[in-house]
Amino acid sequence: MNTLKIEAALAKKYEYRPLPADLSQKYRRYFVENIPEFLKIDGSETQLITVNGTPICNKYDRIVVGDYGAFIEFSEDAVASEFIIQPGQEYRVNDEKYKKHVKYIWLTINDGSHIKIYKQKRKVSYADYKTKKYYVSVHEVKIETCQDCAHFVGCGDWDLCCTESHEGYPFGFLCYEDTPACEKFDAKENKSE
Repeated sequence: MNTLKIEAALAKKYEYRPLPADLSQKYRRYFVENIPEFLKIDGSETQLITVNGTPICNKYDRIVVGDYGAFIEFSEDAVASEFIIQPGQEYRVNDEKYKKHVKYIWLTINDGSHIKIYKQKRKVSYADYKTKKYYVSVHEVKIETCQDCAHFVGCGDWDLCCTESHEGYPFGFLCYEDTPACEKFDAKENKSE
């Protein structure tokens, strides 16, 4: 389940202050239970992309669960696209009154996805965010799957689902639409006619 609306309601009510202990425990458990299955809480070498298919990061360190949601953490060396400052948020960098005090820089990718990427500048009391790391909601990312691959045929049957040969599967290879893409992935738009 996508928890973004609940996160926004909590932020509006508590204004990013630490939640009372009982609520903090309740919502953190809820956020963990609703992390999409393709994500690993301890990090992964998997590339994450926006809902419109633009690469965000080539790997991620971990998922941080705080009072206001579950967020993927990644480092500068994992950034896979050019991030821009969210229009209207330039004051976080340019305005002397704010730039030394803001907790994060609000970034995005210019692909129409409206993804919110945080570059953490200061620690907060409601989550274990690290300075100089990037964060994005677990509900604003996806991974490439077989359904996005030019080699995917469908049908979900042994060795009939993909036009590519996959060694090391004694009973044949099996994939479905939501199977994470393999190393032979070729985006459908790259398929030559």
